[in-house]
Amino acid sequence: QAFLDTVKAAHGAAMNGRLVTFGMGADKPETGYGYIRRGEPLTHADGCFHVDRFVEKPDLETAKGFLSDGNYHWNSGMFMFTARRYLEELRVHNPATLSACIEALGKGGRDGAFVLPDAETFATAENISMDYAVMERTGAAAMVAASFGWSDVGSWSSLAGLGGEDAEGNVAEGDVLLEGCKGTYVRSSGRLVAAVGLED
Repeated sequence: QAFLDTVKAAHGAAMNGRLVTFGMGADKPETGYGYIRRGEPLTHADGCFHVDRFVEKPDLETAKGFLSDGNYHWNSGMFMFTARRYLEELRVHNPATLSACIEALGKGGRDGAFVLPDAETFATAENISMDYAVMERTGAAAMVAASFGWSDVGSWSSLAGLGGEDAEGNVAEGDVLLEGCKGTYVRSSGRLVAAVGLED
């Protein structure tokens, strides 16, 4: 229900021309995530705020300060906006990337329902994240304060943290046998996987 409520709040802001990013409630000083500083509340969009600023992954002391401040949220990298509005902002803030993508689509083809951009032309587009290309530059950025469970899963340790660890710090998912292992993550989606003596 918390996820649905957050999506509904973001939808309201997106339909009013905002580029909405999902800000996750920071409950510990995390150095592996980027942060968003929440600004003033948006009018006509409950649960949504102006974005004061985006902050790259901080050191531990800075992250502790963010947590104490109370206005910082983890940057989830999830967004909601209309395609038209995003393309308008991309045209303003990163027109070369937009042009390369349009050209790649024009030179590309289709395979049933799949659109296949021309690979050579697409490769000329700048390799840049949505945050850098648009979100950190636009005046239309907004943040919805999300309260559902989330993890970036940007490292092996964060992936392992999603499963239940045993006494040796191992996480085993699926049909797995571990013998003499410490600090390992092993997942099987089909056949039996056995590991002996693995560490970290």
